[in-house]
Amino acid sequence: MFIGFEEVVVDFTVVAGSSLTIPAKATHADLTASSDMVYTCDGTNPSVTKGMTQLSYFKRKRFEIQDLKNIKMIKAGVAAARVGIHYVAGRDI
Repeated sequence: MFIGFEEVVVDFTVVAGSSLTIPAKATHADLTASSDMVYTCDGTNPSVTKGMTQLSYFKRKRFEIQDLKNIKMIKAGVAAARVGIHYVAGRDI
């Protein structure tokens, strides 16, 4: 069940999961990016050469909430990425 939405702009400044407004009952989230971005979920800072790349042509990437809380993101291409985050709750809400 959809329970919230947030959009953040990702550029060369690291955007951390701790800065997101995650709804209390969210169990996972789907992310979409307008431009390529690089992310890590292990607490380290990403760079163009370090981390997982989320390409803009992927429809979405699903994250468990604990991974989203640990995520760090930067842009991978020329343009800043607008990242849409759709928060979803499981059946226990």
